[in-house]
Amino acid sequence: NDRAKQQAEVYVYFKRFDDAEDLYRQMDRLDLGIGLRSRLGDWFKVERLVKETGGDDAALAVAWNKIGQYYSDRQKWAKAAQYYTQARNTSMLVQCFYQLEDFPGLVKLTEVLTEGQPLLADIGAKLQSVGLCADAVAAFLKANDTKAAIDCCVLLHQWDQALQLAQQYNYPQAEGLLQQYAGHLLEKQKYLEAVELYRKVRDAW
Repeated sequence: NDRAKQQAEVYVYFKRFDDAEDLYRQMDRLDLGIGLRSRLGDWFKVERLVKETGGDDAALAVAWNKIGQYYSDRQKWAKAAQYYTQARNTSMLVQCFYQLEDFPGLVKLTEVLTEGQPLLADIGAKLQSVGLCADAVAAFLKANDTKAAIDCCVLLHQWDQALQLAQQYNYPQAEGLLQQYAGHLLEKQKYLEAVELYRKVRDAW
């Protein structure tokens, strides 16, 4: 066995990796083959070998994450998402879905994440960046970030929703934001809209 291991090391030295792996297989030491392929960064073969040994969940997750990174580095987001899904790497799935413009996918992730997880704020910001106000607000609120939810409404000109959230969550700074928007409307000579906004602010507070 030691002699076979030494022979395998010789194969590795001369970069005859397939021969080394075959020898490890004959020795019933696929763990050494997995170690070899891991050191080489050949994660596709690591995945195959781990499955041959019965599938260690932690080792498979490492391989799937590495393969996901391989595809994301090459901007093959759909393939990357496939492996990140298997690895349950929600953080990288967020990046993939955003690059794929799979916004329903981002919304689904919002639904499965538990309240208060920092990743929810990241999803909220991404949804906000493409104008999906209601979905972004839901993500921010689940992240327990009321300010970000209200700011999102203001930035996307959803003033009624901003006012509603400010009332619901007793958010005092919202009045100043709405007054600021009223000033903006006046500058644009949108007098009727400004009067309507002032009326809403007066009625709310």
